[in-house]
Amino acid sequence: MKMKFAKLLTLLIIITPAICHATTITFTSSGIIQNGEVYNYVYVENDGTVVDMTGGQIGNLLTSYISTFNLHGGQITKVEPTDTGPSINIGPLGTINILNGIVDIGDFVLEGTGYISGGDINSYHLKTYPGSAVNISGGILDFDMADIHGDLTISGGAFYVDNSYIDYSGPDMATINIYGYGFNYDPTGGTYEGILTGYLQDGEPFTFDGLNESEYSRFNLVPEPATLLLFALGGLILRKRS
Repeated sequence: MKMKFAKLLTLLIIITPAICHATTITFTSSGIIQNGEVYNYVYVENDGTVVDMTGGQIGNLLTSYISTFNLHGGQITKVEPTDTGPSINIGPLGTINILNGIVDIGDFVLEGTGYISGGDINSYHLKTYPGSAVNISGGILDFDMADIHGDLTISGGAFYVDNSYIDYSGPDMATINIYGYGFNYDPTGGTYEGILTGYLQDGEPFTFDGLNESEYSRFNLVPEPATLLLFALGGLILRKRS
């Protein structure tokens, strides 16, 4: 099931700045990207570098070393019509924190660590590598494809994947933890193969389409505390009746 968000296009039209002199910037020490700044490529390098984006627009983000990129606002999307991409690439030691803003890209590649607690994120391809760790607790996320090889934890936000590949064999198998309720896996009901649906802790829906049974085996479905309490109360009532 795919949900495309009309408001994404509206927001892009409203807040996209006039593009005059888009360029490339490399951060080798901590800095900030603000309203009115436009870059085709942003590189974040060197250990300890922290870049905060509070506004503006960038087309491609690449991090390396032990560096951090924090998205508080603005947008990561195509800067010029002739651009290829755009994309986000987080290196093995890098970290991205997405708290707000708009992300509309082709590839979202995570070799390092990602924390997503807000924002509107639309990407054709999400790919995580062995050793990566991604924690999603909020936001609206829509992926055409998800290629998961690391650890993925989802507890909140609306999350949609139209076609999934979950690494279920080898030494670096993926692990996906989902905290929520109303879990339902239909092995033949998806567009491609099976489909997993349900609700996250905050009540927002999630969908993983294109899951075979081996891929589904890599999911840990953790009931929310309220659901666990209902199970416990139900067990107590049955015990009293017996």
